[in-house]
Amino acid sequence: MHRFLIAGTTVLLFGALTLCAPVIEVNVGESIQAAIDSAPTGAIIELPPGTWRENLTITKPLILKGAGATKTIISSGKASYPVILVTSQQTISVTIEEIAIAGAYGEGCRDQAGGVRPHGVLVLGQARLELISCEVTENALCGLFASDQAEVTTIQTTFTHNQTGIWVHSSAQAQLEQATVFQNDYGLIASTQANLVVRGSTIADNARDGVLVADGARVYLWQNEIAKNGRVGVCLDIPSCYRTQRVFTGLVRGAGNTVPPTGDPDGNGLAPFCPKDLVFLRSKLGGIYPAPSPAALFSRLPLPPPMLGPPLAPVALIEFSDFSCPYCARFTLEVLPQLREEYIDTGKVRLYFLPFPVHGEAARKEAEVAFCAAAQGVFWGFQEAMFACAQENGFPEEFDLALLKSILKSAGGNPKELSACLSAGTYSRAVEEAIAIARELGVSGTPTFFVNGWAIPGAYPYELFRGVIDWALGRK
Repeated sequence: MHRFLIAGTTVLLFGALTLCAPVIEVNVGESIQAAIDSAPTGAIIELPPGTWRENLTITKPLILKGAGATKTIISSGKASYPVILVTSQQTISVTIEEIAIAGAYGEGCRDQAGGVRPHGVLVLGQARLELISCEVTENALCGLFASDQAEVTTIQTTFTHNQTGIWVHSSAQAQLEQATVFQNDYGLIASTQANLVVRGSTIADNARDGVLVADGARVYLWQNEIAKNGRVGVCLDIPSCYRTQRVFTGLVRGAGNTVPPTGDPDGNGLAPFCPKDLVFLRSKLGGIYPAPSPAALFSRLPLPPPMLGPPLAPVALIEFSDFSCPYCARFTLEVLPQLREEYIDTGKVRLYFLPFPVHGEAARKEAEVAFCAAAQGVFWGFQEAMFACAQENGFPEEFDLALLKSILKSAGGNPKELSACLSAGTYSRAVEEAIAIARELGVSGTPTFFVNGWAIPGAYPYELFRGVIDWALGRK
């Protein structure tokens, strides 16, 4: 018998609307699935310490909460099914907290078309799942498998003794925060067009690769420990790293990861990275693989971005900037003149500018102004005058068209053409595309630069730019 606890009601606030989420207790020996089926949308199902041998299907928003991952255990009750299936063709949000999810068994696929297999957690459709302080262990295939358009967030959750800790497939997205993925066969896999973000996590002691990336998947790795994996720490599924004919069209981005070299007591078996170009993942600055191709990136824009230097210069430097950003002003007024003298005017570097407005609507309008100025052929003079004015008089909090027209005129532009350009919204789509490009490359603030594949996330002194550019020139 399932008890609805009126006194234990949880209050959820949605704007001005207050909703009460009923709390349902399920004791050992009672069916969790029956409670799920009868529960109203948004209910909280509480499980005390104990073990349940059930295979659950969740198709509605709810919270499933245990008493701790060492105390509340849900284990598979039948072969070839996931322990927990979360699925919906509409967006639903499900939270599973403080529960051990264990023991999916069997080798076959019970539902070939639907992909139902013995995973610990299977997330399909447009379901959104949050796993908090759980342990997902000893499942025949994946601890967690996410596919379709599913979205998964895991926080302080452990994946261990599964064939694969986590596999993100199709167009699914997963974000791991402070996760532990250890002693699986494979640690993490991302394939097709999946998106995987891993922060502050440990991926260690897996029998094969710690992180395997295939096809068009996008993987972002920040401040993780990737150690003692049997084969490669971070590996692409490409011919030079595997016996495969697959082509990699995705990207790997990250910084600040601890990935010991082979031979170190904590090193990965064959290599820390494959290919070796992923070595930036252990640096403080980080980078991206493959190195951004300006031609491919900018083909999405309705006009080429502003560029300094010869088009065939061997090193491409891409800048993401914001006219409301004091640190961007510092780069333009202090570092850029030195770069122009030593590298750009000497034909070694070509610099591309893309706006990435992060300081509100005024910054977005200023980003449009950047493209309007570029269309008039006066961008670089306008940028310098704009930042000089802001440093002298302060960065305006509101969009000031009169001021911008005055600055544009001082740089040799036509203020009337600027007004017409903004009124027509000529480059509003260009700004949105520039923002999308920045986000795909993992840009989170301004200024951010890419020197071929290496990142410079911030207004660093000229000496750092010179070191990275010289390294890139040495690779040519």
